[in-house]
Amino acid sequence: MSAYKNIILNIFFPILSGITVSFSYYSDKCAFLIFFALTPYIYSVISEFNICKIFVYSFSLNFFSLIWLSNVVSEATDNVILQLLMTFFLVSAISLILSLQLNIPLLVFRYITVSPVKTVLLFPFMYILGEWIQGVLTPVAFPWIRLGNIASPFTAFIQSASVFGTLFISLLLLYINAFIALSFYYIKTLKKYIFTITATLILTVNLLFGYISLNNTEENRGEESSVIIVQGYFPKETKFTSEPEEILDKYINLIYSSETDKADLILFPETSMHSDIYTIYTLKNKLYNICCDYKALLLFGSQYNLNEKYYNACMALFPDNRIEAVYLKRQLVPFGEYSPFNSDSLHFTATDFSAGEECSLIKSDKGMLGCAICFESVFSGSVSECVKKGAEVVIILTNDSWLGEKIPLYQHHSHSVMRAVENNRYVLTSTNTGISSVINNKGKIISQSSLNTEYLISERFYMNKNISFYTKYGDVVIFPSCMIIIYVCLKFVLRQIYRLIFKKT
Repeated sequence: MSAYKNIILNIFFPILSGITVSFSYYSDKCAFLIFFALTPYIYSVISEFNICKIFVYSFSLNFFSLIWLSNVVSEATDNVILQLLMTFFLVSAISLILSLQLNIPLLVFRYITVSPVKTVLLFPFMYILGEWIQGVLTPVAFPWIRLGNIASPFTAFIQSASVFGTLFISLLLLYINAFIALSFYYIKTLKKYIFTITATLILTVNLLFGYISLNNTEENRGEESSVIIVQGYFPKETKFTSEPEEILDKYINLIYSSETDKADLILFPETSMHSDIYTIYTLKNKLYNICCDYKALLLFGSQYNLNEKYYNACMALFPDNRIEAVYLKRQLVPFGEYSPFNSDSLHFTATDFSAGEECSLIKSDKGMLGCAICFESVFSGSVSECVKKGAEVVIILTNDSWLGEKIPLYQHHSHSVMRAVENNRYVLTSTNTGISSVINNKGKIISQSSLNTEYLISERFYMNKNISFYTKYGDVVIFPSCMIIIYVCLKFVLRQIYRLIFKKT
């Protein structure tokens, strides 16, 4: 192989795919790229597997997908050069960790020799096992960049997530790209038509399932309810410097400016209310008046202190003036909400939060409400657990003001769409700066807020008691991946034993 061709296959194609996939995750207008963005990378893998190219791809994918983390370090210093250096090292470190996790299963190709066709059949299962690993290795679990999430704007395409989850959508996208890559690999033979037809068939069958599923929406509707979602818009510069009464007054004014005078549910975002809300009578009374005027259950995010421990909580205020900490966040952000290291000398946060221990449901007059706070919506299992316990609608409270103005808000919201489809539940998202929304149980966005502005959503939604296959059984799609890993490992061990025995004889 010439040096020029070697550079193209080992470096250029993987980087091209990594950047294109990350770009497809920047907005719904770019999402269509995911249906062929992986083709150059997979083409290079089936041409010749080596460790270099899989790390070049995964690092570029993660680096350019998470470049918005520059917003996180911008508060640390005013020096532009220092900001750039800190951003580079932070994003590089996270990208390296995520790349290692994603590529662990792909290392099996070092120990097996397979044809291009067999590589295409095995590769997608190894890839999604890597995506699954990214979500389970705490405290560095961060399943933010799943391929399936990128397809969230295509409602018909993602319906099969209700059966096998977001990882299955990733698997389908990988196979579509892989067979396109095979058609280019065999471009001079008639096989190219077979592989092109196969890619088209995968897409067509999945879309057909999606359209059939979408036509069954009415059958999955339970009791109708109404919600008011308030997006107060407090940027990171003023979020924690504003007075509690100033924050509350803005939310109240937004509510009373709406045309509706009744709702079953009112939602404020994560940490929308100051912890003093429990002790200052005037603040609590203002909230209570809202509940009485609208005859609604009010849910809001706030810090909750209990037995000298601090929790990121979803609080419920009932029209009878009861206020309860009904849900305590279980999946905390490492280095953001707590320090993973038990050290007196290493402190990364002003307040170390404690994690909640159970998925507590909220009982309303219309049904059971499940809750996830911010980072938790990224984890399929956290939301599915609440639905399995009886949640008839999923509520996500989040504060993404520290992330940035557009790209991370869009990326985070895509997880809410996938949680809706996976669990066959309406998802109500209330955020500080966007994207707040009402998403139906098929992943269609019914109402959506504008970004980085005050906004109010008044919408109808439906409770639902039907459990999806995915909610009941979880990520069973990774079982074939595990079986392949076990088979390859056993085969390798038996081969080594065989060689050792015959060398001795």
